[in-house]
Amino acid sequence: SGTFIGLAPQAAQMVGVETDPITAAVAARLYPSAQIRLEGFETTRVPNGSFAAVIGNVPFGDFPIDDPAHNPQRFSIHNAFIIKSLDLTAPGGYVAVLTSHFTMDAVNAKARTAIGDRADLIGAVRLPSGAFRRVAGTEALTDVLILRRREPGRPAADTTWLSTSPVSVMDKDGEDVELSVNDYFLAHPENLLGDIGVGHGLHGRAAQVVTGDLDQLTETLSQRMSAIIAGARQAGKALTATPASL
Repeated sequence: SGTFIGLAPQAAQMVGVETDPITAAVAARLYPSAQIRLEGFETTRVPNGSFAAVIGNVPFGDFPIDDPAHNPQRFSIHNAFIIKSLDLTAPGGYVAVLTSHFTMDAVNAKARTAIGDRADLIGAVRLPSGAFRRVAGTEALTDVLILRRREPGRPAADTTWLSTSPVSVMDKDGEDVELSVNDYFLAHPENLLGDIGVGHGLHGRAAQVVTGDLDQLTETLSQRMSAIIAGARQAGKALTATPASL
């Protein structure tokens, strides 16, 4: 229904990409001044650096998509969409996404390395399991990532987030289970909005869960995001992009 468009600053020129025709039609009617493109993001063709910022809830999935221009390495769809979002963002611009925790926690760091080749991680917040239970009926463990497209010639900032470490967590039976957790969250536990535990994923495999206060989630997330952006500004990593004209 165009929530991202509706909450954007009034002066922002918004382009929405939506693959569902009903959703796209609703957003177009609600926000006629925005450009709504009825297409999958993998088929979106605009010049690199076209946007000052990208915000989205990327689809979760352990399958690749065909996009030779932006995903020649055939990363899973959530990582491919993040990488493409960065490609379409001008240097000094922000990409803010909701993504599966596997973007940060995957033992294989190839996708994070590809992201890190393009951008610095300004900050990340891990939401409690069930954060989207009411609106989407999902228990998926989700992270909010804020990335800044790096200017040419500028060295990468902190690269802690490119690696993971095994963490031993006790399950409900009192057994220790080893989980892969991104080193960023081990270094910034204040951005992990709850306690790490063990649940069950596909085929009964141990899966990471985060138990936190869902009733206070909006306030807590707002506080953490405000602190992250304030720190970015102090470090000279504010949003400074100048987008191209579409």
